Amino acid sequence: MDAGPAASTLPRFTRGAARAVARLARLAAARPWLPLCMLAIAPFVPGMIEFLRKGVPDILFTGDGGVLELRTWEAAHGVQLVGPYSRFFWSHPGPAFFYLALPFYAASGQHGPALNLATLFTNLAAAVALVIGAWRLRGVAFAAVTAALLAVYEMIAVPFPLSGEWNPMVPILPLALLTMLATRLATGAITALPVLAFVASAIVQTHLGFTPAVLFVSAVALVAAILRAVAERAEVRRAPRRYLWALGATLLVLALVWALPLYENATRHPGNLSEINRLFSSPHRPEHPWPIVTETVARKLAVMPAAAAGILDGVLRVPGRTLAWTLAIGQVAALLLALVFAVRRRAFAPGILAGLALGQIVVAVFAVRAIRGEINDYLVTWVSVLGLLSLVALAALFVPPSPSSPPLREVPATSRARRATQATVAASALLVLLAVRAGAGQKAMFRERDVDLERLAAAVETRLRAGDVDHPIVKIATHDRWPQAVAIVLHLTKQRIPVFLPDDWLFMFGPRFKSGGREHPILAVGSLEFAERMRGCPGCALLGTARDAAVVLQPAGALIRNRRPGPGRLLSATGTTGDPAVAVDGIVPVDGTEWSSPASVILTTTASAIEVAVPDGPLAGVFVSADGNDGYAVDCVAVDGKKSRLGSIPDDRGGGMQTDVIFSSALAGCRSVVVSPVGGDDAYSIGEIGFLVR
Repeated sequence: MDAGPAASTLPRFTRGAARAVARLARLAAARPWLPLCMLAIAPFVPGMIEFLRKGVPDILFTGDGGVLELRTWEAAHGVQLVGPYSRFFWSHPGPAFFYLALPFYAASGQHGPALNLATLFTNLAAAVALVIGAWRLRGVAFAAVTAALLAVYEMIAVPFPLSGEWNPMVPILPLALLTMLATRLATGAITALPVLAFVASAIVQTHLGFTPAVLFVSAVALVAAILRAVAERAEVRRAPRRYLWALGATLLVLALVWALPLYENATRHPGNLSEINRLFSSPHRPEHPWPIVTETVARKLAVMPAAAAGILDGVLRVPGRTLAWTLAIGQVAALLLALVFAVRRRAFAPGILAGLALGQIVVAVFAVRAIRGEINDYLVTWVSVLGLLSLVALAALFVPPSPSSPPLREVPATSRARRATQATVAASALLVLLAVRAGAGQKAMFRERDVDLERLAAAVETRLRAGDVDHPIVKIATHDRWPQAVAIVLHLTKQRIPVFLPDDWLFMFGPRFKSGGREHPILAVGSLEFAERMRGCPGCALLGTARDAAVVLQPAGALIRNRRPGPGRLLSATGTTGDPAVAVDGIVPVDGTEWSSPASVILTTTASAIEVAVPDGPLAGVFVSADGNDGYAVDCVAVDGKKSRLGSIPDDRGGGMQTDVIFSSALAGCRSVVVSPVGGDDAYSIGEIGFLVR
């Protein structure tokens, strides 16, 4: 049987790889740091080639990437004081990510994929620093093995590209670097202290979920460093300047990195740090049982061994439940044995590495247990790096330390240590090449261009530049179209066209987008079904569509100007809690208001209903302020008592109270309208039912 082109190219690849590995081994004997850097950089070469070939295109980012770019744009104007937004309505502690990405963003002409390039170089710097740290810790052989394991993790194990700009993923490789820095600090490298302070601060500022692991690693490193300094106090007295320099540099780094979030917290009430503290200091019962938590951690720990199995074809084989548990328990047992063995042999560096890896696994279990809401995969992806650290810790114990000073070329050629080191470097280089070959091109460095959405954003810009639309409010009328709304806000902001956002979306976009309180035109971003419902809106204009999204321009004060004044007339209420007259008192809750506030009447089940009389006169539609994540039916009761469906309000309008309008000429034949919930989260409420006149 013909083996095909792949089989015929394998011998050529093997011979070429063997020659490259031999050269690398000879180079390692002369300048050890150079081939180690080459091994660390190798997994990033395909990505760098893609950027060199395609440049940094001007692609309009959507969703989370768009918000990250928007805040980087804010950093370029010196007004970004906090970190990426959180789903808990505050932001992560600090803006380190945005200011680190800013040079790339400015140099590219403020193009979104510059964030991908910045992330690629951030991960590259972390990888190189990790391998060089391993070299300084245990010599060339251990550093080469670390580089090989890192390449397998980077190219096969992680489910995102090395240029992925999403902030839950960016700190993963820096966490591995932090562990190596902590080990070096614990073993006496006091100069690692300011670097550790910077890396730890940047990780926590980018995503708060890494805080438990960062605190554990930093605490172990500091305690070990203090104990070592006390034990070697005579040496400290002989060279105090080195320790004072490290301490002064660390304090300076901390002051610079934390100045902006501390300033924000001091000048704004409540400040972002205060809001974070309020969330974590409030009592909260765990939401996830231990079996689910431990299995989640076990599956992530098994990712790295599974990646090694896919080294030849670049396929990450996701292990089943039994295999995942076996691999995870095997790693924990091996780390425990390694820790005991290191203590008995007084191998301090391998013992610290094993202890840090083992401790972080324990921290991960409790961190996953503390997750509020669903255990989304992006919240636990970082646990996979602990599988990498486990293997690195085992390598530190079983790979003999090799001489790094003097260079290997000065070690006798017959030296067993020299031959073993060269063989280890050669094998590690081959593993790196196989990992790069397997994973190259598997993950795009940046997202594909959404041409339709870019055209829609340009159409919105053209309409706003016509001069008769001033400071519109971008309303996200359909909740799951928020990624497209982000893109439109980002585009308009970069074009210097001012827009506002409703208060309930400011946690994502930032306080700069808060309106001044007066009435503004509305740019409503919603689904195609939403656009269809708005066809009868007086004075409204459809600005364009992009596949499943549409933008409708509503004139300023349309709801107030066309609303029938005064309270409505309540006919009946079934299955409600509280005074049902609230639903017709003439007061419309502000969008985003808590669903159970005094401004709303609660409906207990889907059998609940509120019936309101239809007033006389020409009517354009009926508006309903209702809980945004529930669906509601609006039925028409004719004069003869027959009921028919006037329209429906979907359950995807966002959190809190949201006002929606149904335009229909059929209102002329209705004696009353009946509003009732049809589904959602079993927590229904109505704030107001009213009518719009023609």
